[in-house]
Amino acid sequence: MPILDSQLKTAWFERTLAAIHLLGVVPVLEVLVERDPEAAAIAGPNPWKLGLRIPNGSAVTIHRGKHGLRVVEGVDNSANAILTFLTPSHLNRTFQKAGRVAPPFTLRGLFHLELTKKFETLMERAESYLKPNGSRADQQEIRAAMLLRLTAGAVRALTMNDEAVQDEIEHIPAGLATLRIGSGDGPQIWIDTASRPWRSAGGPPPETPDVVIEFRDPSIAIAAFDDQLDAGVAVGNGDIRVEGWIPLADALNHLLEQLQPYLLNNA
Repeated sequence: MPILDSQLKTAWFERTLAAIHLLGVVPVLEVLVERDPEAAAIAGPNPWKLGLRIPNGSAVTIHRGKHGLRVVEGVDNSANAILTFLTPSHLNRTFQKAGRVAPPFTLRGLFHLELTKKFETLMERAESYLKPNGSRADQQEIRAAMLLRLTAGAVRALTMNDEAVQDEIEHIPAGLATLRIGSGDGPQIWIDTASRPWRSAGGPPPETPDVVIEFRDPSIAIAAFDDQLDAGVAVGNGDIRVEGWIPLADALNHLLEQLQPYLLNNA
């Protein structure tokens, strides 16, 4: 799935890119299954668990339960199937569909065939939302929520693996930030810059945040995540509202810019 781009070929870049795929891209399935009835039907009504891992690298487990789908960092050994990618580059090429790529090594028997197909189909549907101009106007709310969730995981992956960023975050204020769309019960994520690596997740923050960054509506959030928005102008005209500790918001905005080498901004 050509959502992410890999032009630099250093080992740390491949490692970071793979972590962004697992911790950022895969968790958008939480939003997709919650908000898209067709995706929920693909996931099916019965519970299942699918693990994805790189030896000595990043790993996640997809949990399909009665009340939705969630993605948890790490491999659950009770998963119905575990897909093992031999290297970060192997995982990246698989996600990007970059030529002929060997399938991942699979544990847990024949049931993996059904789960792998579910996963591939769900990811293809997610791609139709995530790609710029890939979703219809009436799907923009879902796309904005998915991009927000992707950002939460991608930020954690970046601070876990990108060596330059790891040096940079030592100079970033420590605090808790919330990013949300709208002022009501819209989608939101939180990022804790005090931990090493940073912690982040979708949903309400665990405690009162030090700063809240609020996008006026889904279209503004999409423009921001697609790097099509001047943040200073957007704050000035009210499209983005920042409440709380401004230095933390500024530092977070700068770090989000560091994601751009990893993310495609064109179809």
